[in-house]
Amino acid sequence: MNFKNKISILEDYSRVTKQYPEIGFITSICKSNEIVYQNCAGPIDINSALPISSISKPMLSCLLYKIGLLDKKTSIGEHLNVPDSFINLTVVELLDHCSGLPEYLYLPTDDEINSWSLDEAVEFIFKLKLKNKEFLYSNSNYVILTKLL
Repeated sequence: MNFKNKISILEDYSRVTKQYPEIGFITSICKSNEIVYQNCAGPIDINSALPISSISKPMLSCLLYKIGLLDKKTSIGEHLNVPDSFINLTVVELLDHCSGLPEYLYLPTDDEINSWSLDEAVEFIFKLKLKNKEFLYSNSNYVILTKLL
């Protein structure tokens, strides 16, 4: 599928979202440091601050693999200054949602979360208590992985 076909699909999606005004998206395609395509639809605009979205998660995993951080032995403590209880958390545990990190999005208010920088979100997450290392879906994992990158 070429670039123009992909853009056509995005524009079709944009038209569909007009029927359902509660659904929205922002798409930017960049080459080097230049934006080659940008589009938004729904109740958001190109300047909206959004929490990490599910589509970015597989991209984040691929990037971690590409730069060599996707290794079962790679702990976040090797790359980040973290509290003692977080030192041994591995990249794979974060990706698999088996880190024990609770979901941070439900704890503060939306206004607080939307005003935080990445560092402020990470600082908040590092104040949380780890739970058992069993599967627990949590966006906190992806905030930490983003900081790691």
